[in-house]
Amino acid sequence: MSQSNSENIQKKLMQLIRDESGRGHQDAATRADGLTRLTRGESPEEIASAMGVALSTVQNNWRRPLEYVREKLEAGQPVDSIKNEFDRYKDPRQRGRSEFLVPGGQSADTEDAVNGAAEAPKDAPDIDWYIIHTYSGFENKVKESLRTRADSFGFAERVGEILIPTEDVIEMRNGKKVTTKRLLYPGYVLVQLALDDELWHVVKNTPRVTGFVGGGHDPQPLTADEVNQILHRQIVSAERPRPKMEFSRNDRVKIVDGPFASFSGSVEEVNEDRSTVKVMVTIFGRGTPVELEYFQVEKES
Repeated sequence: MSQSNSENIQKKLMQLIRDESGRGHQDAATRADGLTRLTRGESPEEIASAMGVALSTVQNNWRRPLEYVREKLEAGQPVDSIKNEFDRYKDPRQRGRSEFLVPGGQSADTEDAVNGAAEAPKDAPDIDWYIIHTYSGFENKVKESLRTRADSFGFAERVGEILIPTEDVIEMRNGKKVTTKRLLYPGYVLVQLALDDELWHVVKNTPRVTGFVGGGHDPQPLTADEVNQILHRQIVSAERPRPKMEFSRNDRVKIVDGPFASFSGSVEEVNEDRSTVKVMVTIFGRGTPVELEYFQVEKES
């Protein structure tokens, strides 16, 4: 990309941000301040500290929309056609269609998402997050069935986002690091519902659903903190994927990567924060401790 074109895109970005800050309410001005700081090269950590907001807000609710708009500008999309992108899809019925999604389907361009779970608009029915239990392995089928049944029974406007929580994990395949997704809670699906008796029966009788978690016929919705914890874990795993395997002291393992590949040994120490293990291997007849990352070893069957 030429320098002049890059400068032109930078000017257009700044114009969009100025438009945002000029809309006359505090949320827009705060968001515009964060976007301006990102555009000028400040790190998300510095911005979060200076503005007193959550780091995840900067990383996902501001940076990702900004990167998306930058990509659209680089692709030549007119500014007018993306001018309203910062404030779209507040309606929970539209969140699944937004291109600004943080993990879990929350709208990343609204200040409601700062607190993890966006609120429904004032003219929409009260909507909360609930957990439903499903047959393990059928989570996606249940998600599809819930959408279909909501439409068929006329409850589409009372069903918001449907979330199957996942995390990114790293594993070795054919000598290469591969990032894959793993279910955080196999057999469970989170659903936004404006729940009443009729909708309870529709959800409860969905194929492969065994029921709501907590409360029986009167389930208790998740608190904002509980939803935030799930969303935060997804965000963190996307930024710093965890190794797929977990290890304990005395586990027998085989080294599959690095200079000691093909050696076997036993785990002497596990450092979960760094995702490393210290393995005692025998080299030239002597026991030698070797520190390795999780993905460099696998458990022996």
